[in-house]
Amino acid sequence: MTTTSAIEHQLSCPLCDYDLRGQVEPRCPECGYTFVWEDLRDPARRKHKYLFEHHPERNLRSFIRTMIGHLMPRRFWGGLLPWQPSHPKRLMAYALVIVLTALLPTIAITARVMYHVWSYQASSRRTMAMAMTVPLQHSYYKAQFPGLTPQQIIDAHAPATTFIGVLTHPRVRRDFVNTAAGHSIGAIWATCSLAALMIFRISMRRARLRPVHFVRCVVYTADVIVWGNVALALLVVATILAEITLRAPFMRFDPDDGYRVATTIVVVLFILTFIYRLMVAFKKYLHFHRPILTVLAAQFIVALAALNVLLNI
Repeated sequence: MTTTSAIEHQLSCPLCDYDLRGQVEPRCPECGYTFVWEDLRDPARRKHKYLFEHHPERNLRSFIRTMIGHLMPRRFWGGLLPWQPSHPKRLMAYALVIVLTALLPTIAITARVMYHVWSYQASSRRTMAMAMTVPLQHSYYKAQFPGLTPQQIIDAHAPATTFIGVLTHPRVRRDFVNTAAGHSIGAIWATCSLAALMIFRISMRRARLRPVHFVRCVVYTADVIVWGNVALALLVVATILAEITLRAPFMRFDPDDGYRVATTIVVVLFILTFIYRLMVAFKKYLHFHRPILTVLAAQFIVALAALNVLLNI
């Protein structure tokens, strides 16, 4: 009896925290959210069965289960309810893992570039060693560098290949920065989408909705980034294995055209999936009046901002 009284005493709207004591209809007079009284009163319904936010006792399992569960967005957002409390720190941890997965294809591409640099430097050193065995070229280099032994001449022109030397090679460092920036597009797009959606939180008489609900929608919707980054990383790893197995003389430092096409496809699929998932979240979770138009308008704002940045660059 005491528990029921305590629950009744702190009964509030799950979206805007409006005090619902004394209300008869299951509808918040502040934000318009409709609910079921039993859902708000029953403590057992306040914990999701597998959501990452609610299960710190099994981080890896709940993370994977949340991602797999969101492969069916309608069922996912139909089962995730606003009165199930949000834990901002856990939500940010989930978002951080999503962002860090951009390092997977970046590291794979960097490893491929390092393999090319290593192969090129090793090939140059072998070529120089063979040149020193030719009398005419040997005499030429001896005249150019008097007092040096053949090995010293080889070391001067083609230093021995080392892991540190390859890792600090200008090409490797430049490609790492460029690919890391390129694979962060998904996270940047999701962040800009959140900023654009906050405009509608203010303009559509939903100003009192707690921002954490918008963050929740965007973060869980954006976890599709992980699948794309894993797929791209596996593609690069397969390319590296093929190059090593076939021992093909690859001397280019940039990813091949096939990877560029795959990256473009992944980006397009991410944007389309992100938009669809966000529509479902706004309809089933936030109960927006016009979820499709709201999400499309926000994405249009983000697209215009991205176009403006590209034109300025």
